[in-house]
Amino acid sequence: MEARENITRDDVDTLVDAIKSLVVDFNAKRLVIDSITAAKLRFNDEGIFRDFIFRLGTVLTGHECTVFLVSEGEDSSSFEVEDFIADGVIDLDYIPGEKKMVRQLNVVKMRGIDYISGSIDFTITSDGVNLYPKMVPQKSVAKTDFEQRKKPG
Repeated sequence: MEARENITRDDVDTLVDAIKSLVVDFNAKRLVIDSITAAKLRFNDEGIFRDFIFRLGTVLTGHECTVFLVSEGEDSSSFEVEDFIADGVIDLDYIPGEKKMVRQLNVVKMRGIDYISGSIDFTITSDGVNLYPKMVPQKSVAKTDFEQRKKPG
């Protein structure tokens, strides 16, 4: 597909087929589109973009390829089209600290599996990404046998 100013509905199949060919040729198990926010600006309207994301996900699922869509945004509480179509949404953020920046990960949505909600601190090192999940208290209550309790006094 030749580079143009905007991507039209007619271009969606061509673009998806080109990406699929690359995935097949390289036997790719993961595909990262960084940044989907910038790519979205090339589409004529939201419906065409939605169609592209949906078709891409459908085609690549058949090839056992996980697609990561990287987006930037100020407000992580607002949802975009890609958030509704995606099986999982992970929000990465940072909080300025006294001595260094604290990076946090928050699983917003993950279809088909259980997960613990809430922010998880993480670091990025030369060895990779290290997660520091908070300990989850056990939610059990001690059983009290009132028949065996001694009366005060």
